[in-house]
Amino acid sequence: MGYDCSNYLPPDVSRKDVEEFILLLGYTKLPRGEFSVKSHIDFYYNPDDYKYLDGVYASICTNSEGLCVYTRCSIWRGRYDNDFQNYTIRQLKKRFGGYFISDRGKNRYFKDNGPYIDKEEGGCYQAYSKFIHKINLASSTVETWRKSVTKDCWYSNVGKSPTIDSLNPLIVTSNIVLPFLIATIEDYFRSIYIALLKYSPEKDAIIKDARIQTDELILVSKDEIKIEDAVARSRSFQNMRRINQSFREIDNRIDIHEILNKPYRRRRQSIYETFENIISHRHFIIHQAEIICNYTPQSLVNDINTTKAGIERIYLFLINLYGWSKEHPDLPNSYGNIILGLIESTEIKNGIE
Repeated sequence: MGYDCSNYLPPDVSRKDVEEFILLLGYTKLPRGEFSVKSHIDFYYNPDDYKYLDGVYASICTNSEGLCVYTRCSIWRGRYDNDFQNYTIRQLKKRFGGYFISDRGKNRYFKDNGPYIDKEEGGCYQAYSKFIHKINLASSTVETWRKSVTKDCWYSNVGKSPTIDSLNPLIVTSNIVLPFLIATIEDYFRSIYIALLKYSPEKDAIIKDARIQTDELILVSKDEIKIEDAVARSRSFQNMRRINQSFREIDNRIDIHEILNKPYRRRRQSIYETFENIISHRHFIIHQAEIICNYTPQSLVNDINTTKAGIERIYLFLINLYGWSKEHPDLPNSYGNIILGLIESTEIKNGIE
């Protein structure tokens, strides 16, 4: 699914001229891959900033009507993506003539009434979108796997004996998936840290105090990474106390401990404590290559759901703290009881509950 358009060019237009023009618009030519169509020349526009959520794809091809430029945005596009696709379509028609047909009809441009999202808001938006994709991937994989082995003898023997559990493929697989779950948490915290740091008033002071390794400085000098990425690499995002400390240096109002320590589903254990526990479990599995025998598929499902609820809390907190747009396809519809600086004890239905 996406937003598609084809510019049909006059017969006297050369493919070379079109290719040069698309490059002038800022597109990057894509290398040929396994699934590339031989007669097509493919391009992609996605500059290194937070304006463009998914970028714009373009392809020069030939069909029954002659030379054509096909452009596309995915269903997850943002307002800037929409505008640049329209800009490309408009400039092609202005430069070469012809006509275009979009999903809205002949010579009709796309409309998008969504908000313009950029800077740290765009960075945190993208980080949350990426997290949701990864966590849903883990969740759907586990659910499919659980259904496929419901009648398996291993399934009925879960929890009956530590010795058997240590050999049970269901237990072993649950342990193996746990590090991926922690990686999604780590990646989210690192991503929003970089986005917030780039535009923070405390940026200069934080960079001066950062213990950046020589290898990272070399990468910065080669323009392979940004200085904010180098700072993030010097921080630990697998330790909740250090995570909290890093964000409070950027903005003292961002207290990860407070955000995640509020009651969750009437449980005795807070989301913050759950994060600490599963990170500890991950370290045990990775560094000692041991299996946690009582870590069942249901334990993994519970941790996946808790992780999703916790990251959602953080993103909603940032939205309210900075007054960002609440238009995100993966957020719950009702979150009005989350207020600036505080998360209400009453959980939000359909989202955090």
